[in-house]
Amino acid sequence: LMFAFVTFGIVGMQLFGGRYSHQCQHDASRQFNLTGLCGPQYKCPEGYSCTDSNQNPNRGVTSFDNFAASCLTILNCMSLEGWFEICVYGMECTRSVSVIYFVLLIFICAFFIVNLVVAVIFTAYNEQREKKGKTFRTIKKREQIRRINAEVEATNILARLNRHERRQSSGSKKEVKLKSNLR
Repeated sequence: LMFAFVTFGIVGMQLFGGRYSHQCQHDASRQFNLTGLCGPQYKCPEGYSCTDSNQNPNRGVTSFDNFAASCLTILNCMSLEGWFEICVYGMECTRSVSVIYFVLLIFICAFFIVNLVVAVIFTAYNEQREKKGKTFRTIKKREQIRRINAEVEATNILARLNRHERRQSSGSKKEVKLKSNLR
C-alpha cells in the first residue's frame, strides 16, 4: 500500500504538480473564472488568459503540489468518492492522456490493494476468532471434566455411605441376635 502511495504520489507530482491552480483570468478585471481549470486541453475564452491563481480545486485540498497533498488526493481517489472530478481536472490542465494515470490508480489502488488489505484484516479476524473459539472449547471441556469428576465423587461418597449403612444395619442385627441368644 505504501509503495502504491509513493509511486502514484511521485508520478502525480511530476504530471500535475502546480497545474491544478491554473485558471482563466479576465484580462481587464483580473478576476478568476472559478468554473474550471485551464491548460493545453482546455483553452480560456477570448478576453481571458490562463494564469496561476494559487487556488486549488475543492478549497485547496485537491492538488499534486507536494507529496502530502498528492497522497491525500490519491486517498480521495482510492475511496472512489469524487475521483472522476479529479480526473477531469487533470484532463483539463494537462493532456487527455492523463486519464491513463487515474484509470491505473483506480484499478491498482482502489480495487486490488484495498481488497488485499480487507483480505488481510479478514484473515487476522478469523485467526483471532479461531483462537478464541479454541480457548472457549478448552474452557467448556474443562467444565465438563469438572462436572463429571464431581458426579463420580458424589457417586463414590454415596456408595461409601450405603456400605457404611449396610455394615451398621448388619451389625445391629447381629447385636439383636446376640442379645436374644443371651436371654
